[in-house]
Amino acid sequence: MAFELKLTLDCPRCGNKLTLREYNKHVQLYCDKCNLSVTIRKRIILMRHVDYDDDVLDWSSALDFLYSLLKGKATASY
Repeated sequence: MAFELKLTLDCPRCGNKLTLREYNKHVQLYCDKCNLSVTIRKRIILMRHVDYDDDVLDWSSALDFLYSLLKGKATASY
């Protein structure tokens, strides 16, 4: 079972509110209206956004990172 949290961030593609979903080894930011999503391993968040000297997770920068990846997917052309 995944943990889900509805966010106040708007989907860059359709404007719907985004949802953050946490799995055992992954974190996913997605829109349930247009199905835009990005999934990364928790290990990446731990490596980039934890200050191990102070044992603090910089949650704001981690969410900004996920949102930037999602925004890039929304504007990419395939």
